Amino acid sequence: LTLLYVALIARITRTSMLEILNDDYIRTARAKGLPEHKVLLRHALRNCSVPIITIIGIGFALIISGVVVTETVFNLPGLGRLTVDAVLARDYPVIQAVILLSSLIYVVINLLIDIAYVLPHPRIRYRWAWPLPSGPTAPRPCARCAMWCCPRPWCCWRRCWLW
Repeated sequence: LTLLYVALIARITRTSMLEILNDDYIRTARAKGLPEHKVLLRHALRNCSVPIITIIGIGFALIISGVVVTETVFNLPGLGRLTVDAVLARDYPVIQAVILLSSLIYVVINLLIDIAYVLPHPRIRYRWAWPLPSGPTAPRPCARCAMWCCPRPWCCWRRCWLW
């Protein structure tokens, strides 16, 4: 089941790395005299990791859906076989439970993949903006860049690229 996804991950990794290796910061890292393995691992692979992580997440979801066929063909016990037996017996509560469980697993995997984007990629940051504080000292969006800033007018210019 995973052999196809390994080839797909390798192809996506190669394509992303070829795009990244022509960027300016890679040339700068090489010009600084960094060893090639550090340039590839620390600079290039970290910046091309988002499509790789996405493909891995999609692969997990497809493997979950493919377990029904695998367990039915090879007569293995598991959730896939339970689903097929419940459909054939018209056991609706079991069908609903299995579909709910697989949907929950799918949503959790997608959530973990979205959270995993933050780990290797240096520019992605999630900010928690709820519940928003209120009052005169509460953060507010900048009028120019919509970044969340403090109410002091002199602190936003350091973070806003439009100033």
